[in-house]
Amino acid sequence: MKAIDKFESRCIEYKDQDPKQDLTASAVYLLSHKVVYAEVTYMMPEHPPGVEILAIIIKDVCQGESHFTHVFEQIAVRYISLVGDGGVSPQVIFYYVSNVVISLLVLSRKNSQLSTDILIKMIQRFNFRDTILRAGIEVIAAEVLRRCFLAIESPPLSAEVY
Repeated sequence: MKAIDKFESRCIEYKDQDPKQDLTASAVYLLSHKVVYAEVTYMMPEHPPGVEILAIIIKDVCQGESHFTHVFEQIAVRYISLVGDGGVSPQVIFYYVSNVVISLLVLSRKNSQLSTDILIKMIQRFNFRDTILRAGIEVIAAEVLRRCFLAIESPPLSAEVY
């Protein structure tokens, strides 16, 4: 339930922000990057996990057995209502969400190859100024970072031979 509570409180927080504070989508994107790494302080934005492990963990967070699946579903419902196309499949939305989360987490990586053009295309597809999309992406991204840390720091399970 922690995931849902965090998501809902963040939606309320962002909804109550001053509407005069019209930030560009890219400015909100940069804010989200800072928010996620401020929440998971033991991970450094200059040294994020590799893209491969991020992709695996994102799938588990969004489509696994957890409350974060509900957060992903809320993102999907909101995305469909914004674009007005009921024909967008959950798999396409998952693709967008995973790309946005990965780009958000690797944004400050040393020697990053993430170009401005790629960021602009992602931001155009995914409206970061929307409170539900922003809150959902941040909650999912923070959980992905936490799980990556656990996966990296946990000793591998050894296979015992009987």
